[in-house]
Formats: sequence, structure tokens, C-alpha cells
Amino acid sequence: MPHSNTVTTRTDKANYLRFLGRAIRTEFAKIRFLPSTYVVVLLAVLAPWLITTAVSYFMHIMSAFGEMEQNPEGMLHWTRVLGITIFMVWAVTSVTADIKHGIFDLTYMAIPRFSIILLSKWVTVGVVAAAATAIVQPLLLQSQKILFPGITNNWGWNDPETLHFLWAQPVYAFLAVGFAIGMGAIFRTAAPAVGVMLVWEFVGESFLYTTPGGADILPWLPFYNASLFAGEFQQVPSPIGVAGAGVYWVVLSIVMVALGVLRLRIYQRKR
Repeated sequence: MPHSNTVTTRTDKANYLRFLGRAIRTEFAKIRFLPSTYVVVLLAVLAPWLITTAVSYFMHIMSAFGEMEQNPEGMLHWTRVLGITIFMVWAVTSVTADIKHGIFDLTYMAIPRFSIILLSKWVTVGVVAAAATAIVQPLLLQSQKILFPGITNNWGWNDPETLHFLWAQPVYAFLAVGFAIGMGAIFRTAAPAVGVMLVWEFVGESFLYTTPGGADILPWLPFYNASLFAGEFQQVPSPIGVAGAGVYWVVLSIVMVALGVLRLRIYQRKR
């Protein structure tokens, strides 16, 4: 009997991985032919570059009145705040649109495992987000060096800070997509999921920081740790450090996807 159970467990794992592989290939095939995929990627890549170039141009003009420096942290800030956030919104809608149009139910009939469906979306959108972020960052930095050499000669490609941004932000992009996939599954509709996510990122944590005891709470909040892991300087010290912030986001993303799976199971049982 123990031998039989072992064989069954191995078979279940093999079937799970096989179905997961099929679901990932299906998701890649689907988004490859969607015009919205290329619009999202272009927007996520182009918008941070335009804002960063505008800021660099302003600093270039102001350098006539004194020394100005544009470092990688300032130039890649909008890649995280805007570019990766755009991918997060896309991740939410990749779940909620399928639910709205009945595609989710059809997928569930073929693959009756919510975890496989959400994981396949996480891997698919996450890989696109991470790859786009990894490609645009060096191009953005190099373009600023070419356009504004006077304010970008204070850093080099071999600087530890620069190298950290180049690998950490793509990793964060992948993890942030997992977080957003979970949000989409939990709320099931795009408007509340995106609204809660964006308000928390751009308003909620800043507001909490201004409240009594906010400085003690801030280091434990999601987007504080996102910026810390990405390489940005934080005025409030972190008790877990940069590596801890990365682990924080790994755990958070997995937990959010798991909560999304649980939410979908509960909904399915009520139907």
C-alpha cells in the first residue's frame, strides 16, 4: 500500500506539471495574438522613458545654474512606479476579463484546477513584464547618457547600485504580476481590484506614514518593500533589509495567488 500511494503521488505531480505546461503554452499563444498585449508593453516601456527624459531635460537646463546629477535611481524610478504598475493592471484584467466573458469557465472545464489557471497567467504575464523591464532599463540608462552626458557622468555600468537595479526590478516585475493576479481573482472584477491596488500604492502607504506611529508601520508595507528591493533609498530604516524585502515579496505574491485560488473555489461551490 505505501508503494501504491507513492506511485499515485508521483503520477499526480506529473499530471499537474503536464497540465500546467499546457496552460502556460495556451496563455502565451493567446496573448501573442492580442493587439492589447503590444499596446500594454509599448505603454509600459515608452511612458517611463518619456517622463525620465523630460525630467533629465529639465535637470540639464537647471545645470546651467549649478551642478546637477541624474543617477540610476532617479532614472529608473518611473520604470517601477509607472511601467511595472501598468503590467500589474494588465495582470488584473487578464483574470477579470476571462471571468467576465466566460473564458474562465471554459478553461476550468478543460483544466479543473484553479491553481493551474492562475499560475499559468502569473508565469505568462510575469515573464513578459520581467523581460520588458529587463530590456528597457539599460536602453533607458544609455539613452540618458547619450542625450545628457553632463548630468549622467556621475555613475557607471559597473557600479553596484546600477547592477542591482538591472536585475532587481525585472524580478520585482514578475513578483508584482503574481500579486496582481491574486487581486484579480479575489475581487473578480477589474475596477475594485485595480482601484484598491493603485490607491494603496500611491495614497495608502503615504497616508499611513503621516499618522502617529506610521514610521514603525511603513517598513512592513508592500510597496515600501518593493522600492527597497528595487534599490531605492528609504528614509525610514528597514528591519529586514534589501534581501528581506525580496523574500517579503516572494511570500506576498505566493500568498495572494493562493488567496485568489481559495476565493475562486468558494465562488465555484456557491454556484
